[in-house]
Amino acid sequence: MFAADIVGYLFGYAQLTDARTLALVGDPEAGAHELLFSFSTPRDKDKFLDLVRPNEDMGNDYIENDFMSPTTEEIRNARPLVAVLPEDIVSRATLIASALCAGTECGPDGSSEVSCVARKQPLP
Repeated sequence: MFAADIVGYLFGYAQLTDARTLALVGDPEAGAHELLFSFSTPRDKDKFLDLVRPNEDMGNDYIENDFMSPTTEEIRNARPLVAVLPEDIVSRATLIASALCAGTECGPDGSSEVSCVARKQPLP
């Protein structure tokens, strides 16, 4: 899976769980970036992780090996994705995240097991 795809899935999962997503450059020589997620509640974080686990390209190994708590300095230096990631990565990641969110089913009151971010609208 391409890095942009992973960013897209993670960004989509963050949108579905109402998490804030920021980024920072991890290793400038390698072109590596780090994503930081901020959750309103522990339950939102659990929902996010529940979405990551069944993804065959990430799963539990990804959670155990790649998710770490950021340092205070990393939090301070983090910026919006569009300010840090290359434009082609942001474009592809946004498409993937949008596709994930567009498939969200909502109840009549707008509720769902995961936060309802995108509502399906009937065509005129």
